[in-house]
Amino acid sequence: MRQITTSVRVPAWLLVCSALLTACGGGSGSGADGSTATAQTITFTNPGAQVTGTKVALAPTASSGFGVALKSNTSSVCTISRATVKLWAAGTCSITANQSGGSGYAPATSVTHTFAVTGTSTVLFLSGFEANGTTIEKGGYSGYAGSDLDGWWCATDWCSSGGSYSPTVIDDDSNFYFHYSPTSKPGGSYVGMSLYAPGVTSVSTTANTSGVQVTNQTAMKLTLAENTEWFSTGKNGINITLVLGTRVNSCNMELEGTFTPTAAATTTYSVPLSSFTVSKNCGQTGLTWAPALASSPISQIKVDAKTANVSVQDSSLSYPTRITLTGSITFQ
Repeated sequence: MRQITTSVRVPAWLLVCSALLTACGGGSGSGADGSTATAQTITFTNPGAQVTGTKVALAPTASSGFGVALKSNTSSVCTISRATVKLWAAGTCSITANQSGGSGYAPATSVTHTFAVTGTSTVLFLSGFEANGTTIEKGGYSGYAGSDLDGWWCATDWCSSGGSYSPTVIDDDSNFYFHYSPTSKPGGSYVGMSLYAPGVTSVSTTANTSGVQVTNQTAMKLTLAENTEWFSTGKNGINITLVLGTRVNSCNMELEGTFTPTAAATTTYSVPLSSFTVSKNCGQTGLTWAPALASSPISQIKVDAKTANVSVQDSSLSYPTRITLTGSITFQ
């Protein structure tokens, strides 16, 4: 069968119009199917001037009815947990509200508000814990343990960790625990946690490390719990080590303080900085806590059992020691 080919002459003006329509989404909207996304707006009231140490509930809305995401642009002054802003330090707090669109709605124009925060500054080390081994401020955290039974390192299944993490829970309720439970009575053991300043995951051995700077603050505040077996020993003290980020004589200075929890349950403690001593002076003799902290930011905090449990068994006949930290660590 002979194939017959035909041709049609298309006017130039029609080709131009066709191209323009294609470029404009088919000429009837911006969507691939020719639909037009509906504009939406955000209503977000500026909370106005605030004071440190308080929380303020925010209530931004979008005309679409969708949820609005809030972000702090000044996390050293204020942080956001869901729809609540927490004021940490004197300065200017900046918060941005966003709605990304979807289901027929275009993204909304973001709204940013700034407001003054006055009062005594609280230095924020961390505001809570996320599930990926970093704090909300993206500092690292981890636990460690060991005894004479496992070569002084957690080489068995006696170690475990876990918690409740942001954003599944609000920042103040987020927590991290580390648990050590040898099945035989150890001659000695240790249990602790390592926590890093915002954006820090290790302390450099060759250069200065960033951290948080304490100025006129007088106490460290943290919320902690212990397991009942360890608490019942009466030897349930906690050691806190502050590792400074500025290197002196190729060394990082450390300060150490101790307190004894008054309850096994979750309790907030305020540890006076004046109770800390310089435990590693890097050749700086005669140095006390105040000039040491003034000379360098704090890059790392270690929270350790002063004496881990080696005497009281649980129902499984193990000797458990568990430290749980909840919410923020601050200097006030």
